Amino acid sequence: MNPVSNFKKAALVFLSVALFALFLPGSYLQIHLRSIYHLWECGHIILFFLSSYCLLLFFPRLSRLPLFHFSFAVLVMVLILAISVEGLQGWVSGKGIEPADVVGDLAGASLFLSYTSWRRRVENILIHGIAFLLAFFVLWPALSSFADELLARYQFPLLADFETPFEISRFEGKTGSAARSGQYAYHGQYSARLSFYPYPLIKPHLLIAAKGGRRL
Repeated sequence: MNPVSNFKKAALVFLSVALFALFLPGSYLQIHLRSIYHLWECGHIILFFLSSYCLLLFFPRLSRLPLFHFSFAVLVMVLILAISVEGLQGWVSGKGIEPADVVGDLAGASLFLSYTSWRRRVENILIHGIAFLLAFFVLWPALSSFADELLARYQFPLLADFETPFEISRFEGKTGSAARSGQYAYHGQYSARLSFYPYPLIKPHLLIAAKGGRRL
C-alpha cells in the first residue's frame, strides 16, 4: 500500500480521536466569553467533517455508491455517531443531549458531502444548500457574539472586561429568588420582590410595584 496513503489515514484517525477527546470534557471548561464558547461549539463542524472522511477510509465501498445513496448512508452513520457522542458526554459529565451540537455534527457531514459532490463534478444544489444553511446556523452565534463584543469594547472600553465570574453568576437561578412581597407597594396590593446574591453578605433587592391597580 502507498506509504503516503497510510500516513494520511493515520493522520486523519489521530486528529479525529484527538478532537473526540477534546470535546468530551467540554462541559467542564470555565468559558465566560460568549464568543469563545460559541467558537468552541463550531468545532463540531471540523470534527464531523473529518469523521465523515474517516468513514470513507474504513468503508471504501461507500464511495462507489450513487451520490444520493452515499449521502444518505453518511448522514445516517454520522447521526448515530453524533447521538452516541452526546450520550457519552452525558455519561461523563452529566450533560443532556443538546440539539445544537447534533446540528453542528450534521453541518460538518453536510459540508463533507458538498465537498465530495464537487470532487465528483456532480452539481447538487440541494446538498450545497443544506450544508450552507446548517453551517450558517452553527456559525451565526459565534459571529454575532464577536461583533457584539467588539461593539461593546468600542462603545464602553472601560466596562467591556468588567464581567467577572461573580457578575456572571449574579443572574443565575441558583443565586437569586423571586417572591411576592407586601412591602413598598405604592400601587396595588403587592409588589414583586427579586433578590440577587452576588456575594455572601450582599443581597440587593429589586421591588417592582403593580401599576394601574393590577394585583401581583
